[in-house]
Amino acid sequence: MSDEKRPKKNGKSGSKSEETKSIVITVDDEHLPRIDHVAGELRSLGMHVDEVLKATGLICGTADCQLAVLKKVPGVMSVEAQTSFDVPPSDSPVH
Repeated sequence: MSDEKRPKKNGKSGSKSEETKSIVITVDDEHLPRIDHVAGELRSLGMHVDEVLKATGLICGTADCQLAVLKKVPGVMSVEAQTSFDVPPSDSPVH
């Protein structure tokens, strides 16, 4: 097998635009009754959907595709990077 046909060992193509990002999608009010359909459309574009929060209209997951593509799905009001933070241990001098 030649090197050009051999799959990458880390599974990434090396493009920064394909870096996996944790994201939160907000679905508009009009599409809330069809939030599962919106989630299906996002999956078909390469998003890995972890949770569909029907009561709040949020779809959480990860994506390695261009976020601008996800924003074009009918019903998607916004696409935001999911923020996370760590709390220092309780015995840490900074609280």
